[in-house]
Amino acid sequence: MTEQTENATRLARPLIRLAKLVGVATSYVGMSHDYHEIEDDVLVAVLKALGIDASNDEAINQSITSIKSERETRVVAPTVLHIVGKESKVEVHGGMFDVPEASITLENGKQFTGKISHEGGEKIAHEINGSFFFTSYLVLPADLPEGYHTLKVTVGSETETATVISAPEKIELLDDMKNGSLWGWMSQLYSIRSKGSWGVGDFEDLKTMLVEAKKKTGSDFMLINPMHAAEPVPPLTPSPYLPISRRFINFSYIRPESMPEYLTLSHEDRAEVDALHEQVESLNDNARLIDRDAMWRVKKHALWVIYKAGRTKARQAEFDRYLAECGDEIESYATWCLCYDKWGAPSDDADNWVRKYNRDSEEVAQLREKFPDTLEFYRWLEWVATDQLHAAQQAARKAGMKIGIVADMAVGVHPAGSDVWWNPERFAKGATVGAPPDMFNQQGQDWSQPPLNPIALEQTGFRVYRDMVHDMFANAGAVRIDHILGLFRLWWIPEGKPATDGTYVHYDSDVMLG
Repeated sequence: MTEQTENATRLARPLIRLAKLVGVATSYVGMSHDYHEIEDDVLVAVLKALGIDASNDEAINQSITSIKSERETRVVAPTVLHIVGKESKVEVHGGMFDVPEASITLENGKQFTGKISHEGGEKIAHEINGSFFFTSYLVLPADLPEGYHTLKVTVGSETETATVISAPEKIELLDDMKNGSLWGWMSQLYSIRSKGSWGVGDFEDLKTMLVEAKKKTGSDFMLINPMHAAEPVPPLTPSPYLPISRRFINFSYIRPESMPEYLTLSHEDRAEVDALHEQVESLNDNARLIDRDAMWRVKKHALWVIYKAGRTKARQAEFDRYLAECGDEIESYATWCLCYDKWGAPSDDADNWVRKYNRDSEEVAQLREKFPDTLEFYRWLEWVATDQLHAAQQAARKAGMKIGIVADMAVGVHPAGSDVWWNPERFAKGATVGAPPDMFNQQGQDWSQPPLNPIALEQTGFRVYRDMVHDMFANAGAVRIDHILGLFRLWWIPEGKPATDGTYVHYDSDVMLG
């Protein structure tokens, strides 16, 4: 019989203990119940991608000591999960006679007035570098409301804060789904075109499909391909599952004529936009061809004409509110688009801007200063795209759809995209995501996408994931999560190795689902 577990000798090895300490799998069972133990060089490389040194025996022991010390001496973990309606215990560390003091600032900025108690009883002691630290527990009350809150804990002279993710235990099904089901359509939006399209299906086509699907067939939702952001200039990546950013929306789906600004254009400007539309109208008639690049070259020109025509005071105020809500995050994608626009496509060349510069580079700052109008254009395109996608969902709900849009969340992002370029600290460096060998692909799969770093996620309250989920639900009634297993574990492949030589890295699924 094939051994299905690691033996005691292997489990006692420092490298194996280090890997398990940070959620890196040291063995796994494949699709055909085939048992595998991960080679040392793979473990070392994956740990390096997590920012952990395992290059030799001394480094491994130092890493184990450092990780345990950090966990057992910190006042409180950086991310805490609370389930609404239940008490939850939060581990804190301090001196033998220290009594923790805690307060919670709610997501809305108000102070939580409920009682945060300290669980008495015997404390657990840990000796770290000759000093003793003691573990005790705070108890968050059941009536802490749902939301993303800030927990402030003081133990002795030390004060630390943590993000409290206060989530309901479950989301109630819609009434119609409790004793039955709802049905709907699936569509690849880019392939569904009308006479008003610019050669590729767009947000106005989506709105029409949603309303007509409810009216003519009684359906309650439509699952569409991912709407994540793409490149600003051709060639556009055909796959919607390799986006530039999961935080923002693909503005190539904008319908220029659906914008309020189109209606207020001068006679000359409107004639120019209409003439541009005529150039690509024939693309709508060929069901066998989707020419994104031809469409976008022409549509982008039309959008520039509309952008330059300006906005009313009310519309400018809406745009300003959108930018304020996005904060600095919008600069990541808009700046990346500007760099791509002026310096060309990213590449692996060491001299390429995506390799040579980062968000703090003086050259990038100078480019932003040199082309403020183009930079603002890319911010504006995101606002228009968000507005039109939201309008499609609102139309679906108004038409009577119980769900409306079912959005699709890609598993990751392009390795040279704006998410990775602007915030590389959020991602593992030197590893990509894929799948181990199975009966469908004996060589495994490498999807080329760098994984989010689970350590960085915890340290930042899972902010990047929270924001993405929030933005997707702002414009949809439901979300399909591509590769749902990724909320639990992902197959990491070290740089330079085949997909067969990887291992699973675990994520905090309770927090991510919460």
